[in-house]
Amino acid sequence: MSAAESSFRSIWLEYARHKPGCAALRKQKHPCDCGFEKATEHLDEWLKELMEWKIAVIDAAVVGWVIKPEHDTNPRLAINDLLCQAQQQALDPAISKEAADRQDAYTQLQREVEELRRQVQHETGRLGPQPETQEQTTSRMQKFTLAIKNALQGKS
Repeated sequence: MSAAESSFRSIWLEYARHKPGCAALRKQKHPCDCGFEKATEHLDEWLKELMEWKIAVIDAAVVGWVIKPEHDTNPRLAINDLLCQAQQQALDPAISKEAADRQDAYTQLQREVEELRRQVQHETGRLGPQPETQEQTTSRMQKFTLAIKNALQGKS
């Protein structure tokens, strides 16, 4: 088998491995068993499909302003950059309604915690000293506030 035939066979086998519905192609001992022209047509069709995916990813990177020269040769980097951009947009309250709602809920909880803190301080001053000091109460309330903040942000 010549080097050209060997190269063509390895490309053919890769195509048959990835293309759905190609069980019959995988069983062939040689790509030319189905006819060289037919094998070439299959490979051309596969290359066209792959190029459509590449063009779609590159177009999305251009539209999203994340395009880099490396994206032409590294599709995983292009997809990763697009995913990072989508994540940033999802967390930006100026863009995402869910992020804005989460920020509003956090602000509301902060107000409620501050009101509770004021009530505790007022009660402490009116009823006399509590078993813990005011610094301990404040520290406990700060930890409580931090726990609420982390819960809203999805941290454990």
